[in-house]
Amino acid sequence: KSILLTGYSVSEFVSELIDLLVAKSQKGVLVKIFFNDISGQSSIGKILRYKGKFLQVYNYTNKDDKMAALHAKILAVDSDDVLISSANLSYHGMSGNIEIGTQVRQINELFKQLLFNKIFTEVKEYE
Repeated sequence: KSILLTGYSVSEFVSELIDLLVAKSQKGVLVKIFFNDISGQSSIGKILRYKGKFLQVYNYTNKDDKMAALHAKILAVDSDDVLISSANLSYHGMSGNIEIGTQVRQINELFKQLLFNKIFTEVKEYE
C-alpha cells in the first residue's frame, strides 16, 4: 500500500530500485521519497519525471545552517516493515562499505509530524 524512503546520497547504482519505486507508484502504491538537497542529486531525474499522485518527492535544505542535512536512511513498507540503516543509496552504501541497520516500527508517524511542521518541502515541478 505504501513505501517511504529517505536518502542522503543517491547514485545510478540503485537504478533498479528507482525503476521498482516508479513501477510501484504506477500500480497505485503510495511512494514517498525524502531527499537531502535534490539540487546535488543528479541521479534522481527519473523519479522527478514520474512524480505525481502516487509518487511524492520531498526535499530537505536548511537555509540557516548549510551543514545541516537529512542523513537518515530509512525504507518503510506499509508502515509495518521498517529498515533504518547507515547505508546510502550508492555503490559503496550497497556493496563496498560495512553498513548496519535495524528493523523498527512507527516511523511513518515521525514523517507525518515532520511534514506538518514544514521541515520538508514537496517538490512541485521538475526542471
